[in-house]
Amino acid sequence: MAKTLGILLNNDFDLDIKVKKDAAGLITSGLVVGNSVYQQQTLLLVANKGEIKDRPLTGVGLNSFLLDDVGNDALFQEVSSQFSDDGMRVFSAEIVEGKMKVEANYEDGSDFK
Repeated sequence: MAKTLGILLNNDFDLDIKVKKDAAGLITSGLVVGNSVYQQQTLLLVANKGEIKDRPLTGVGLNSFLLDDVGNDALFQEVSSQFSDDGMRVFSAEIVEGKMKVEANYEDGSDFK
């Protein structure tokens, strides 16, 4: 089963909440739900090992790669390992002009569009 639908976060990694009310003023919905593949990839990249309580070995720790003088090979290996553990297949991972670029999708064929 694809892990593409989920509760979305905003740019500050807080819950993305858009409150909708009915005619009587009662809240009918609030949490934004949508395609979460890109969000899941981002969270895996920025999380350091030990930051996710249920999975302490999960996380690439991208900041440590950016601060160290480690080549793209070590980064690609860590991204591939972490994304594979989450059910994704990584086609490429590199830092281009100071920005992380990852091409990956879930092995069931679902991907971020």
